[in-house]
Amino acid sequence: MVTLDHRKTALLIGNSGYHRLANELDQSIENVNRLSDLLTKIGFHVTRESDVEKYDLIELIINFAQTINNGDLVFLYFSGHACQVNGANYLIPVNDTWIQTERDVIAFGINVDRMLRRIVERNPSYANIFIFDCCRPYAGGSVINNQGLAEIGRTEGAFIQFSCDKNQVASNNLFTKHLLKNITEENVQVVDIFRRIVHDVYDETHQKQRPLSINGLKQDPPIFLNYVTPPSAPVPIWVEIKPEEKESFLKEQSESKASCDSLPNVEEITNPENEDVKRAEEFTKHILSKAPSGDLNQMETVCHIVHQLFQNENQECLFFDSRQGVNLYNSFGNLTDLSFDYTPFVLKLKDIREFEDVESQRDDLTIVNTLDRAVRSNEPHPVLEQIVERLATAHNTDKKNIVLKNVYVGSINIVYTVENSKGITMKELSELPKSVQSQFQQRVSMKMHPLMKRPTFDVACFDERGHKNFEGEKGKYQIGPPGRTKEYIQPTGWNRKGWKVLSRYTNDEWLHPFGSPKNWYRAYHGTKNAKAEDFSTSDFRVDPKTVCLDAAFSIFREGFKVARTAAYGPGVYCSPNPLFIDNTYAGITQINTEHGKKSYKVMLHVAVNPEGVCFTTDDNIWVVEKPENIRTYGLLMKEIVT
Repeated sequence: MVTLDHRKTALLIGNSGYHRLANELDQSIENVNRLSDLLTKIGFHVTRESDVEKYDLIELIINFAQTINNGDLVFLYFSGHACQVNGANYLIPVNDTWIQTERDVIAFGINVDRMLRRIVERNPSYANIFIFDCCRPYAGGSVINNQGLAEIGRTEGAFIQFSCDKNQVASNNLFTKHLLKNITEENVQVVDIFRRIVHDVYDETHQKQRPLSINGLKQDPPIFLNYVTPPSAPVPIWVEIKPEEKESFLKEQSESKASCDSLPNVEEITNPENEDVKRAEEFTKHILSKAPSGDLNQMETVCHIVHQLFQNENQECLFFDSRQGVNLYNSFGNLTDLSFDYTPFVLKLKDIREFEDVESQRDDLTIVNTLDRAVRSNEPHPVLEQIVERLATAHNTDKKNIVLKNVYVGSINIVYTVENSKGITMKELSELPKSVQSQFQQRVSMKMHPLMKRPTFDVACFDERGHKNFEGEKGKYQIGPPGRTKEYIQPTGWNRKGWKVLSRYTNDEWLHPFGSPKNWYRAYHGTKNAKAEDFSTSDFRVDPKTVCLDAAFSIFREGFKVARTAAYGPGVYCSPNPLFIDNTYAGITQINTEHGKKSYKVMLHVAVNPEGVCFTTDDNIWVVEKPENIRTYGLLMKEIVT
């Protein structure tokens, strides 16, 4: 729910007149003046200062902090020089004549971490936005690190934005150019404003400069710099599809339909009398009743590892074998269905003309196009308001907890999530179709993401053609389009279980035959030590109540997510280097085997669309902005000695 009762206050500092000629900044003061004018127009009380010396800067920050009330929308912008010393960042005041060493920087500079804490402590309940436009190298003594700022840890209640990546410098004013362009956008959330800025700077510099964003803001309520109250009762405007947009519209609709229509019905998952579920329970009990050998080539060992990963998060899972006639939804398949970055419900309606404001002559494409546009742009529409109200009644929750995601054809399908739904019981889920039917007379079906509750996994889903033991394998190959190939490094020492992904998509050239010029790049993904806030529901947006799994299987439940810290911008992070994931983000689990306790590492083998990947300044890190441009085709495991 959007509220407008937050006082807006801003401190803008522009330092230009540094002692050394090489350190003078010709645009800092102008940037502050222009930003001040824009923020004033959207309701901020602005304090601005230029060319501030050390003690004046300290006093300025202290005085500003004392004016802050808990619940304010706080905005701090610093344009000038900054340095890092031993991993800490320091803002440089203008009377910097005697700075020669890193010790001088510590004594003379303003410690950024302490400044952040001082302000956030005054305003812990809402939003504090810090922008450090410090991309130019500081010419101090020869022993001073002039390679930009060090990464700052995530701070709860703060959104921190650097004009460059960590340890990066740039001699331009592009960041502030795009900041000024986007900062007053109406009804765009703070995180989305900076997502646009990051994208625009990265694009204009031809992937050389990627501003670093560190998001510690809460997801609820949404935070806007310039929220404009929409009309309370807008007249519905039905938007027909333009001829030149029809092809792309139908393509997007087809992708949504393919992803969502395959989901299981709620009744299928929750029916306690389902004979297939009973058989799966017996099958699971049989597999888990005996300690496995620990051999990764045996399915029992793999099942124990998967089961333990879910148990680490107090979640049950079932195994079944479709070759024995058991017909349940195979949740393994969702590891490759990466279009979901949340766990949605899908309500299919035969007709939507039962709602007010929908004329009977309107065709489905026009209705879907209009409603989907409104959902994606966060614009009000009376039909959507009716849908949300009815869904809230069906789920027995507040309207603010219903989040519409998209609308697609065939007939009319509404994709949505319910905030705080993680604790929903199986009994409540089993009663949901009836509750929804009472609100939507035209209901055809009610689907849900299979990994929301007690996922079921088909042990027959593995494909022997994808199995491979990389013990002793040290191959390196060039993969991808001619002239744009990237090195594929085999994961030496790992054992891969391949998924049945061939024939799953339009064609198999993204993976098979190996070496085809249409192959996607190969990479690795792992999520050890991931926190709930590291996974967002759309660019930068985060559900703080979602707790990811210990390792790769967080993706079963939530799909690939956009990293909250987003050091290299929004997207799915992966690495072409298996050792990088092995040493950092590979998940670890422990199981009891016939030979005692054994520990295993787990990571995912993924393929990345060459047309949808961004290469960062760190060769070990790739970023894929859209989840559909990354597909996992194998589960990599190896035993480790603890």
